[in-house]
Amino acid sequence: MLLKSALMRKLTAFLCILFCFVEGKAQKSYSPIQYKRVEEAGKVWGHIKYLHPYIQQQSINWDSAFAYSVPFFLQSKSKEDYTTQLRKWLSLLGDPQTRLISSNTPSTGKDTSSYPIATWKDSVLVVSIKSLQGFGDFNKVLNRLEALIPLVSKARGVLFDLRPVDQGKPGDLGFEDLFAYSGIEPYLTDTLIQKPALRKLAYTGFPPEDELSGSPYYPYYITKTGAVVYPKLLRKCPVVFLVNENIQLPSIALSLQACRRAVVLNEGDFLNVKEISLSHYLPDSVLLKIRVAEIIDATGAPLEHFRKMEPQEKDSNQNKALSLLKSFSHAFNEAKPTGNPTRGKPNAASVDYHPTLYPSVGYRALSAAKIFSVIDYFFPYKQLMEQSWDSVYHQLLPQFIQAKDSAAYSLAVAKMYRFIQDNHGIIDGPYTWKNQFYSGSFSPSVYAKMVQGKLVVYQIMNDSASRKEGIAVGDIIEQINGVPVAKLLETLRHYQAASTGNYQDLLLTRNILCGKEGESKRLTIRKSDGRLKTVKVTCSARFSENFRQRQRMLNHWPIFKLIDAVTGYVDLGRLRGEMIDSMLTTFKSTKAIIMDMRGYPRGTAWMLAPRLTDKKSWRAAVVSFKRVEGPHLNALDAPQERENISSGFQVLSGTDKDRYKGKTIMLINEEANSEAEHSGLLFKTANNTTFVGSPSAGANGNVTHFKIPGQLNLYFSGCAISWPNGKQLQRVGLQPDIFVVPTIKGLRQGKDEVLDRAVQFLKTNK
Repeated sequence: MLLKSALMRKLTAFLCILFCFVEGKAQKSYSPIQYKRVEEAGKVWGHIKYLHPYIQQQSINWDSAFAYSVPFFLQSKSKEDYTTQLRKWLSLLGDPQTRLISSNTPSTGKDTSSYPIATWKDSVLVVSIKSLQGFGDFNKVLNRLEALIPLVSKARGVLFDLRPVDQGKPGDLGFEDLFAYSGIEPYLTDTLIQKPALRKLAYTGFPPEDELSGSPYYPYYITKTGAVVYPKLLRKCPVVFLVNENIQLPSIALSLQACRRAVVLNEGDFLNVKEISLSHYLPDSVLLKIRVAEIIDATGAPLEHFRKMEPQEKDSNQNKALSLLKSFSHAFNEAKPTGNPTRGKPNAASVDYHPTLYPSVGYRALSAAKIFSVIDYFFPYKQLMEQSWDSVYHQLLPQFIQAKDSAAYSLAVAKMYRFIQDNHGIIDGPYTWKNQFYSGSFSPSVYAKMVQGKLVVYQIMNDSASRKEGIAVGDIIEQINGVPVAKLLETLRHYQAASTGNYQDLLLTRNILCGKEGESKRLTIRKSDGRLKTVKVTCSARFSENFRQRQRMLNHWPIFKLIDAVTGYVDLGRLRGEMIDSMLTTFKSTKAIIMDMRGYPRGTAWMLAPRLTDKKSWRAAVVSFKRVEGPHLNALDAPQERENISSGFQVLSGTDKDRYKGKTIMLINEEANSEAEHSGLLFKTANNTTFVGSPSAGANGNVTHFKIPGQLNLYFSGCAISWPNGKQLQRVGLQPDIFVVPTIKGLRQGKDEVLDRAVQFLKTNK
């Protein structure tokens, strides 16, 4: 039975007091096994958080339950301490199916009573099983059950006493398959029966916390429908199943009980039914059973009902079961056992974290567990990560636990998250790792980026200020406030997630010169004549313009214009959908259009691409969603979940509007990210647009996000995008047909070498 909300509040308050006490007494360092206990408990937390079939519809703060338990896990000095704390933690779930189980009780010798034995008691057929010894001989047990069929047909009632004394091995064969294969099930009912269904929680992608508009990611239920059993009895024959937790109950017992043909009596706290849970070893060889499904009827209502029986000596409970059979009709005039109500649609997981920037140790461990679990289950590009995600979690969890302040905590988050190697791997919040390296967001009079492996002044933000400061386009910045740029970048790389090295450079240098209003930066620069010079630049809001407008030297050009009589130019970073008709009219007599995609577009590719082709429809990309339907835990009695990807072609339709017949060239570099790269897919597949420049950023897929303590939002690519033939785009990017990059010399001469190369190609066709 699930915990009531009032009880949960009292228990949470009590745990909070204990939690504060334990953290106050916490040691400053822990042994590897203590860290490992928290690490593995974090994985279990993630499975329950996202895949327990009904936790999200209950008033259980599972996040806080884990956070409060972490200090106790850390302080556990023995296996016994650890298991005690695990039991307390798991009990908050209120689900007896998720529990620790004891060591297996050994069986000794050959015991014929291990096979089903039939006896008669007052015309009631009693089928007993005393031990699991011998269940390895499937055929022999099957033959015993088959031999019972004629006896069942004659009985006034049947009692299945399924109470073996030993537990066997996790996932051992129980009566589910034996009942089905023996053919005995139709002889237990006089009416058509549908065996129970199994319902699991599943996902298509990760539903964003704080819903992003138009998100394609959602949770849902999948149901494995039970088989239909056609009756072979001509009369009612009441059945009682007397069970304990040591063997799998045949699921038909629950369907028979639902239609008042049977009663399930249980000496335990839960029903052991096939496929409802799996077994998983935790550190210290602690064996965990964890729920993966719930048993439901045709209406979706849970069916895990039973009548509780306290274990008794000798045959007391068997005698009670026999008495129940004799008064079976009266027993079923009693109220039908009730359980949890029919569940509605699953909800996306919700979060409610304390607003502190420096979470307590339990919430810091929760952050590490959540980052691990969300990426482990839901990140569609996990196979492209260069380091094992399990090893990343293992290596960096101690840094979360040991973080002494908000600064150390934010660095631990960034260190872990950068291993996803995704440009969309953004960490957002009031205090992130960037606060420790970037003092502000106001620009100086110049904008710098990496050119030929060096940090170079790329564009002037304010002419008069830069002249006064003595700095110009093409100057190489070697030091910032006395720190070599190479050393500074090497430090920053440990915290910035990125799909490619070039895009990581772009992200790291985007604000490397920025600061607070009026803040000065001392730069050591190398001039065009080779001289070193120290200059001071000042950051100011008046220099800070829209970043998209300062990415290229040509931002002063119109959004589209004629370069010459036969060549058009358009800045896709500024082109809006309503401008397309006017642009194509302007370029009607040209032979080619150069589309500048060295930046981020405004969603125009879906409207523009059909205007560039005669195709009625075409495949532009493959879109893949990760479907999560099972655990990643190393289960003993179930296969580890394989990467379940659902893929489909993105098909674009042609248009009846006027179409452009000339060539198209798209200029690309590392600034072309996400939608810019998808635009490239659309143009290339529409009319084989030529790419000129350098590889794009290498990240595509609708973004999703999740929260962690510390007021942090973490983003990532929620679906996978590839070329129509399956060729990889993520971490590769669009590859240029004609490779060309800016040079320091070209910058100093005021050239746009990428644009110049595109014009040359159009004139020479090479």
